[in-house]
Parts: sequence; C-alpha cells; structure tokens
Amino acid sequence: MPERAQESDQVREPRASYATTPAWLPAVRARIEHLLTLEENWDSYGAAPIRRDLAEEALATLLEIAPPGTPAPQVFATPRGGLQFEWHLERFYLEVEPKGDGVFGLLFEQDDETICEAEDVTDVADIRQMMALLPSGA
Repeated sequence: MPERAQESDQVREPRASYATTPAWLPAVRARIEHLLTLEENWDSYGAAPIRRDLAEEALATLLEIAPPGTPAPQVFATPRGGLQFEWHLERFYLEVEPKGDGVFGLLFEQDDETICEAEDVTDVADIRQMMALLPSGA
C-alpha cells in the first residue's frame, strides 16, 4: 500500500546541489504539499494518490538538476502517484517525471521539435544538459 500523507506531515527539505536555494522553492513545496492531499481517483479515471516517497525524491531531484537562475517549474500530479515538473518557456518545453529509484521520464522540445523523449533516463547529467538550455529566470 502506498505511503499516504498525513495532515501533520511535511515534505522533508532536501539539500540543494547548488550553493543558492531557488527563490521558487517555497511555492513548489506548497504545491507538492497540496498535491499530497489528493485522494484515490482524484482525476475520476482511477488515479493513485501521490506517494510521499516519490514526492520527496522528486523534490530532491529538482534541486539537484536545477542550476541557479532556473525558472520555476509547474508541478503536476501523475495518475501513477508521482509528480511531473514542466517548463514552458519561449522556444523551449521540458518535462521531467521522477518515477522512483533514480529513473526519470524526459521530454525536451525546442522550436516545436522533439529533441529528446525517453521513459527510462537514469543519468541525472542527461537532465542537467537539457536544463542548461532553458532561458534563465527568477
């Protein structure tokens, strides 16, 4: 049975890989906390509730891959009980879905052309390479 969030639980604060903690971290954490309250079938198609372990791994991964100046991601729940981060910026579109155990789904588009689409990325360096192409933001 997946580990469900309790109202008093908080997503553990991971350490950022970079010296600067992103200004958007509190808002992203608040969004994740909200998504952890979703019940089974939250999408009316049988979606699983968000798993706390996947949420914590997702937040830790985000801080690991997001260099200083990275714009804030949009954060979405996935029907499998995980989270997905998305950036929609000018000519760039990036999706990163931590799936657990160091495996990620990745979609990167530039100028409406798919540059990379993979369901089983295991090297964080591949994600960082895509992140480095995003325009900087606050």
